[in-house]
Amino acid sequence: MKTANIIPIKKKQTQYDAPFLDSFLEKGVVVSIVDHVYMVSMGGTTVKAKRAIGCIIDPVIDDVVLICNLGNSEYYILFVLEKNNNMEPSITFNANLNITTRNITVKSYNNMTLSSDNINIISNKNIQKADDAIISFKSLKSTGIEAIVSFKNIRIISNIISTMAKNAIKTFISYIRRSKETDIVESHTMERRSKGLYSLNSEYSIMLSKKDTKIDGEHVHIG
Repeated sequence: MKTANIIPIKKKQTQYDAPFLDSFLEKGVVVSIVDHVYMVSMGGTTVKAKRAIGCIIDPVIDDVVLICNLGNSEYYILFVLEKNNNMEPSITFNANLNITTRNITVKSYNNMTLSSDNINIISNKNIQKADDAIISFKSLKSTGIEAIVSFKNIRIISNIISTMAKNAIKTFISYIRRSKETDIVESHTMERRSKGLYSLNSEYSIMLSKKDTKIDGEHVHIG
């Protein structure tokens, strides 16, 4: 195969293909911060630097940071090398953050606090376990198809409890209800059945019927 008449095609180099011969990395110390501009002292010179997007931890004064210069007057803080103060490290993103991964685990040995105006949790399955749990809110709205609650002991303390249902079924081994003042039951039709003793004990008892009153039994004792 003859190649004498073939003209080689060379790719034109751009500023992205050519290496930055004057770029360098240098260690520096943050001396001041004004309007998200960092003044960093390095090698006896103080320069203005911006925080790189990949710098996760917020640089603060007296932090030792890694500075990058791309061969021009722009300096970037790549990340924090050492914390030389008593301030706890913090992470801040100036834009929205999306994290996508197969599995994620967040573990804290002491305390974990989540603070936000709105928190949305969407999942197919949600499991929460704790030895002690405290839930406090001003208003709660809970909706769903089915709820199964199982506790060894339940104690409810409230000023007003209102329950509305189309059908209600309660099953107890023992049932004790106490009303210190007034107990009013309103119903269209009421029926009470007892296989054993049915006892009504009161200081005063009044039974009124507009039409008929029937008392039936093998023995009826009055007085």
